Amino acid sequence: MFTPKDVQNILSYLQNINSNVKINTSELNERLKSHSSYPSLLSIVDVISDLGFKSTGYELNSSNFESLPHLFLAQVKNSEYGTNEMVLVKKEHNLLFFDSEQINSEEFLQLSTGVFILVELKNTTLRNNFILCGVILLLGVSLFLYDFTFFSYFILLSLPLIGLFMSFYFFESLFNIRIDILNKICYKNEISNCKTISSSKKWKVFNYINFSDLGLVFFFTQILTFLCLFLNVTLGFIVEIYLMCGFVIIPILALSIFYQLFVEKKWCRICLLIALNLVIQLVVAFYLYSFLGYPDFKYYPFITFSIIYVIVFTLWSPLLKKTLQKNQKLTGQNEYLNDIVNDYDTFKAILLLNKQKDKNICNNEYLFSFGSNDDALNITVITDPFCKYCKSTNKMIRTILENYSQNLNINFLFNVDLADKNINYYRLITYSYLMNKKESFFDFICNKHNTDIINDNINFSDLVKIDEFLLNQSKLCDNNEISYFPTILIKGYEYPLKYDIKMLENFIPQLILDKNNL
Repeated sequence: MFTPKDVQNILSYLQNINSNVKINTSELNERLKSHSSYPSLLSIVDVISDLGFKSTGYELNSSNFESLPHLFLAQVKNSEYGTNEMVLVKKEHNLLFFDSEQINSEEFLQLSTGVFILVELKNTTLRNNFILCGVILLLGVSLFLYDFTFFSYFILLSLPLIGLFMSFYFFESLFNIRIDILNKICYKNEISNCKTISSSKKWKVFNYINFSDLGLVFFFTQILTFLCLFLNVTLGFIVEIYLMCGFVIIPILALSIFYQLFVEKKWCRICLLIALNLVIQLVVAFYLYSFLGYPDFKYYPFITFSIIYVIVFTLWSPLLKKTLQKNQKLTGQNEYLNDIVNDYDTFKAILLLNKQKDKNICNNEYLFSFGSNDDALNITVITDPFCKYCKSTNKMIRTILENYSQNLNINFLFNVDLADKNINYYRLITYSYLMNKKESFFDFICNKHNTDIINDNINFSDLVKIDEFLLNQSKLCDNNEISYFPTILIKGYEYPLKYDIKMLENFIPQLILDKNNL
């Protein structure tokens, strides 16, 4: 089992990658304990992945050690208690720092079990955000200096755009988007929970309409009205719309604050920012109204806005929103099915339902063997260079081998009759392998080939060995009732037919970590 120190090191690693991780040690510990593979390293990889990180576990030796990043999790031996523990390691040149210790790489490799967990770093967009804000600010200042009327239009359009942007927070799942900056603002704690407020229905009226719908439609209608009218009407016309809407919206703002303070007894930061946006709109509209000399109020600007609002709301709530909710439900069902298919535990359970093949087919002198032979995960591939369905599988296995050569023992074999018309090509592949030209094996089975190739260097004694090699492979296939290509065996268990072979690449890291439980 993982000690509190192990859990704290895992959490510290995640916080170093992303300082906004909203999870504490007790919650992380509970997630680890509830995992079906606890306390294996696979449970760490899966839990980290569930938290939104791309995590992978590796078994590395000294030759690959230099490829590790400057920060990683590693499993080391604790000689005092005779157990293994997870430590957060910082690497600087040839020195490593963990648990307030400083040692060199050779000493660390002696302590290490060879298991490392890495999390993919995400590129930051902070610099781009600053540039965008700077451009918008510069545009506003330029318009102010150029023409106050244009600047007024700029402000009157910018405020609803900001409001619409904030309103989308409540519909992230509906539109399948995620707005990180708003999620950072509205993180959940004891006195604040934006999602609870937006989905609350403690008043019966919220079964039919809610604050989030009103806000989204209001800001969208403002933008639509502005874009439709600003070229054809005066600034005063638009200011009157904003001013009258502001007075109408004040009671709704008061109602929202009352609901948060006395009914839910929690605050919604996004709701308060939206309320502030509307108050600023009212202040700006009143200032511009005074700047224009307090013109007489006309009601048809507000009536125009109200008609557009009713049309937009009618299209949104009963029609568009319900359609999006149906699509969201279907998407959720598909994601649930995909989660089941992509779940390693499900894959493993289905894999182990198959009867394990004879061990000879996984460990035999008559196999094309690649990778490591030292306590590595065994994968056996029955393929054929003339099978069009095998080409993509052969290329995938080649990629897997390149990435995990130290952790895998991959064997190939053919099920070919010596009377086959293309037997000379199989003989050439086998001869190249036996002559230690292993690098050419994948070129033969992955690329286009000339079936008329005959190697004159193959003498009679070599030919006997080659045919014996191929004949024994064919017997292994017959004895294990393997008659189709490609067939993949993982420690003797046949790869499940229900799974696309392409998915094997996704399961390889977990299979490597879990090889002793297969």
